[in-house]
Amino acid sequence: MGSLPQLLSEDEARHNLQVFTKSAMISKARSYIRSSQPLSVVIEVPTNNDIVAPGAEVVNGPDDTASSQLEFYRNPKYHTDVLATFIATAMSIAKYVPLLTELTDQANKQSEDFAKFLQILVSTFPQYVKFAGASSIAIENKSSYNQLLSTVHDFIQETAIDPSKAGAGVIQMIKNATHAMDSTVEGSYRRSLYTSYSFQGRARNPQTTMYWSSVNLERNRSGKTTCVSAELKIVRFTVEVISNSVIADAHILAEAKGRAAQEIADIINGHINPSKDNH
Repeated sequence: MGSLPQLLSEDEARHNLQVFTKSAMISKARSYIRSSQPLSVVIEVPTNNDIVAPGAEVVNGPDDTASSQLEFYRNPKYHTDVLATFIATAMSIAKYVPLLTELTDQANKQSEDFAKFLQILVSTFPQYVKFAGASSIAIENKSSYNQLLSTVHDFIQETAIDPSKAGAGVIQMIKNATHAMDSTVEGSYRRSLYTSYSFQGRARNPQTTMYWSSVNLERNRSGKTTCVSAELKIVRFTVEVISNSVIADAHILAEAKGRAAQEIADIINGHINPSKDNH
């Protein structure tokens, strides 16, 4: 296997962490809700998987590049990218690389690193990144495939920032998992973890919603009928950047290396290799 794409190099991630820590300690925005930010949340990610598949999208992201590092952090127009920078830093610290893999050892390792990344994200930057909520749905052995998808669709409609986009991605993941069973032998079992990142631009406090879908499928034949039984759990996990804090501390945060949300989405989707000449 070749070298994995890096959202940030190890040195860049370490440098960013030092900048973010220093900025929080001398922050001009210390009155912002630091003590009420959760230092940890209960995160349950199944790690016994055969397949891990990530995907990402950016909705209403900035349409240009900031003129300077200071502008990047000071102007809320770019705060979707600022949140992406915190996310990329947390991923790098956790050594988590979103990557499509069908090798069990790699799938298990990536699942463990994904859980570690989420914990780092909500516990390391409380001055600037806020845990904004989570919800989940569990489905087991729905009577029909269409009924299962309908239940998933309803859940996405109730919880997504942009249901049409988020729902399409998650539902397509489930369809892919089911279709992959068509060529497998009877009695086979396929355990899949699908992760989806939706970067959502807003005038202030942009959010990133992460869905992860754990899909266990088993294929069996009864007489002339082949059926696929399913166990499915979907979790929605949302974080947002605290724009007022970022703006107040922009002069210090400007020392950190930035990553654009669209660039991170392209890396996660496997469209490009990361470059070294960003903000």
